[in-house]
Amino acid sequence: MRDATFGAIALAVITSLFVYYTIWALVTPLIDAGHPVLAYFPKHSDAVAWPGFAGVVVTFGSFFLIGAAMLAHAPVAKAKRA
Repeated sequence: MRDATFGAIALAVITSLFVYYTIWALVTPLIDAGHPVLAYFPKHSDAVAWPGFAGVVVTFGSFFLIGAAMLAHAPVAKAKRA
């Protein structure tokens, strides 16, 4: 697959996910409870919980990787002279 084709597909996927999430987070709380459109979306309270959980996972994963890299590349301590 060429880079331009991959870029176009990635842009289309990311744009569609952004539009879906925006509608889910901003529009569905304003729709009445029995409306059939709500069948296409999870609960609107999950629109905050899922990205929050993902943010915590990414943050702590980054901390873990940085800490592991610091431990792996730590300078060797020289023996203390008495």
